[in-house]
Amino acid sequence: MGTTKQQSSLLYLIMLLGFVLGFLYNSRVDPTASVPPIDPRHQMASLRGLESARIDSSLLSSEQFKELRVFGSLPVQPVGNGKADPFR
Repeated sequence: MGTTKQQSSLLYLIMLLGFVLGFLYNSRVDPTASVPPIDPRHQMASLRGLESARIDSSLLSSEQFKELRVFGSLPVQPVGNGKADPFR
C-alpha cells in the first residue's frame, strides 16, 4: 500500500478532476446557448393574421347565453369511494 503522502496526493488529484469535470459539464448545460435569435422581420409573422380580427360581444348578451345554468355544487366535492391502492 502507498504512503500517506501518495494517498493524499491521489485524493487531491481526484477532487481536482471532479471540480474540473463538474465545471465543464455545467458550462455546457445552458439551453439558451444553442438557440439562435429570431430575425426581427419574422418575430410577429404568426400574429399578423389577427390584426383584422374583431370580437363579437353580442354572444354574451344573447338570451341563450343568459339562460345557461350551473347544475350541482361548484367546486366538485370528492367522494370517499374507491380503493386507496387500485392495484389490489
